[in-house]
Amino acid sequence: MNSKAKAEIEAKSELTLQGQTLTLQGQTAAALKAGASALDLKAAGAALKGTKVDIQANTMASLKGSAMVEIQGGMVKIN
Repeated sequence: MNSKAKAEIEAKSELTLQGQTLTLQGQTAAALKAGASALDLKAAGAALKGTKVDIQANTMASLKGSAMVEIQGGMVKIN
């Protein structure tokens, strides 16, 4: 599918895209939204927002910041 202007795909019910590898690419930004949750990807950074966000790794997880890492919450539990 090619378009020199805006293109839309809309389904009144379910829409499925399937492939061995799936790539979505935007020149300046890409967004994925469902209800109150959103994943916004921009050239300057990424934001993941939601009422509840779970991150889980089965073997190893890593969080790194080259300048500052901030963890904030009403109650913070580590280990």
